[in-house]
Amino acid sequence: SGQHMITTKFLPRHHHSRQTHSYRSHIRLNRAISNESSMDDKAQIWPAPSHQIAVAQDFIKRSATSGERILLVPDRDADGLCGGLIVYKTLMLLGAKETDISVHFVSRGSNVHEESERTLMESFQAKHLFVIDQGSRPSGPIVSSPDTEVLIIDHHQSSEFPKRAQVLNGCEYKPVATSSLLCYVICKDLHPAAQSQIDWLGTVGTMGDLGSNLKFEEPFPRELQQTFKVYGKKKMTDGVSLLNAPRRTPECNTMDAWEALKTSSSPQDLLVNPKTDLLRECKKRTSEETEKWSHVPPKFSADKKIALLEINSAYQIHGVVAMRWLRIQEKAVEMICVANRGYIDGRIHFSCRIPNSKRDLGIDLIQFLKNIAASRDGFLEKVGDDFARGHKQATGGQVSVEIWREFREMMGFQVENSSRVVENPVEKLEKGDEKVEKRKR
Repeated sequence: SGQHMITTKFLPRHHHSRQTHSYRSHIRLNRAISNESSMDDKAQIWPAPSHQIAVAQDFIKRSATSGERILLVPDRDADGLCGGLIVYKTLMLLGAKETDISVHFVSRGSNVHEESERTLMESFQAKHLFVIDQGSRPSGPIVSSPDTEVLIIDHHQSSEFPKRAQVLNGCEYKPVATSSLLCYVICKDLHPAAQSQIDWLGTVGTMGDLGSNLKFEEPFPRELQQTFKVYGKKKMTDGVSLLNAPRRTPECNTMDAWEALKTSSSPQDLLVNPKTDLLRECKKRTSEETEKWSHVPPKFSADKKIALLEINSAYQIHGVVAMRWLRIQEKAVEMICVANRGYIDGRIHFSCRIPNSKRDLGIDLIQFLKNIAASRDGFLEKVGDDFARGHKQATGGQVSVEIWREFREMMGFQVENSSRVVENPVEKLEKGDEKVEKRKR
């Protein structure tokens, strides 16, 4: 503040030195106090700032009673699907007509910021648009019409968001609530019947992102811990894997998962729902594909900090394969990267994870990738907006083949191997499976 400012320009040299040291110490102390205060403030906020929660709740209530068209655009995974259905059920309880609510899933390999997706979303002519678990970035409006209100509910790392959108984002408030958990928190008290209809969806969706070992301890809603006893944790875990399966296949029929979930009233109901047979077939095929590519031996960067697995699959399994390698034994590895050249023609989709041995070191993979990209003048500007998105401990993106080859070299891998991937990993198993499995253990 102004009362603490010290002018040093005209002081004697020895006095200037002492005063400068005192001034710098004072600034460091103020910064430390400010940072600590900021951390304390964030520790008291959960799952998001109260004004964001209030805005989101008002948005839902106004949408439900408006009599106007509503569009839900949830992500294709269990977290997004459950979050979307929580909002859907709550809108119905609050008076919205089923015929007024539409659901749209972005196309395979695309995102809500693409012009093609904007056109598809605008075709629904909705006045109220919910974008759930889609990731966040600075951009123009999600849709062109200023008459369409937009609410973004998300938990991915970002401090900037699309224009003309209201935002509920909990990425800065630990422990970070998933998108479905955010939806549960804002919806559970909006109608007397809401909590009993959506509690299991809040649990299944959260498990989808945070894993089956999750315990709903404070500040998480304690009532969700009770859903394990009511419905059975195993049934919920099985439900997560089934919901995630269709989006990973080349057909990417996420609507099959949505219909199975929407016509189920509990995890048990989901497992016996006839519509779930389609999900089981997707899960079987995806599991086989994942197993095949999980045996690709990793390459290591020159500094040994990056383990790179290059695959060629039409399935969205790059993230799952990366998870299979979390127990990698090479001590220097700080990032596991799986690059998939077969998911979308002409593009490399990649997923990055922190190995289990390094998870407590505070590694920020988003910054890790950006630091590498920034090491070459002008490169960071070339990678596009789909680079290093997601979470600090689980990130990835997509780039062109040409950009990937350059980035691969910047990560510390030999240029001559830039386009080589294992074409038939099953043949590798007979020769090197024992070595690969040893590394994973």
